[in-house]
Amino acid sequence: MNAESARENLRETIALWHAHERTAFDVVLAACDLLAAGAGGMALCTLAAVSPGNAEQEVRELLAAAVRDARLPFHEEGSAAALRAALEAKARLVLSGEIAPHVLVSWASETLQEMPWAVVDRLNDLEYEYDLADHTGRGLDEVAALVMAEARQVVDLPLDGVPPAAAT
Repeated sequence: MNAESARENLRETIALWHAHERTAFDVVLAACDLLAAGAGGMALCTLAAVSPGNAEQEVRELLAAAVRDARLPFHEEGSAAALRAALEAKARLVLSGEIAPHVLVSWASETLQEMPWAVVDRLNDLEYEYDLADHTGRGLDEVAALVMAEARQVVDLPLDGVPPAAAT
């Protein structure tokens, strides 16, 4: 893995960790990959040295410095930028088939309620569509296809002033 691929993997892993789709130790392993690719400094080394048993606590403490060391933007957990990165990462998981479309809409409904993004409203509507699919004549596959279309938009387009994470 080259340094740019490893850097992107670390960014994505952090976003998915914030979305509870990856563990803190997954973040540690992604930091190891970036170091193995020849990038990073002492803060990233410190993060990469965290043991599995201490990962949940120590990653939170070390992440900001390690992310800056990796030349990635740091997003405070729960911030609009962190939630945007998490939404984008979850959307990519849907598009790759790693998670089902209904998982994205359920997560968005639970996690992004406070975000003033039109896509959140559309995902909430699609969660409702899943609930009513048997009664509306719209099949689950059709609702899933609509979720896939929303996921593509999330990955490709800015959300009300918050650009896709890869652009930050």
